[in-house]
Amino acid sequence: MPPGGVRKRLQAARSEVDRVCGMLVWAAPDEWNRTTTVLESAVTELAEARRRAAEAPTDPDALVEAWKLRKSLRRAGGLLESAAQLQNGWQRTFGTLAGGYTSSGEPGQPLYQHRLCVQA
Repeated sequence: MPPGGVRKRLQAARSEVDRVCGMLVWAAPDEWNRTTTVLESAVTELAEARRRAAEAPTDPDALVEAWKLRKSLRRAGGLLESAAQLQNGWQRTFGTLAGGYTSSGEPGQPLYQHRLCVQA
């Protein structure tokens, strides 16, 4: 790979991860599915850069960019963790409101019923 090629690839991956972080903060949950491909690709890019660095001397700027990408990935991970905690909290709240409490004092699980309405 030409000098600076690794750095440019890492920069592009970081740019995409930062865009995904914005989506995780502002987008609707159904849009989050698109984030997994970007995050997986960025992790792969970081692993590839690490492999290349172990094989041969690496551009110092590429190492800095790898560190920035890693930092962005950690931010994305924190956002995903927060989203999971928020979802779990809402499930507990909804379970309590819709299903009451179990005999052990835990929120009950609401019965999700799928309904079909057909009009002729």
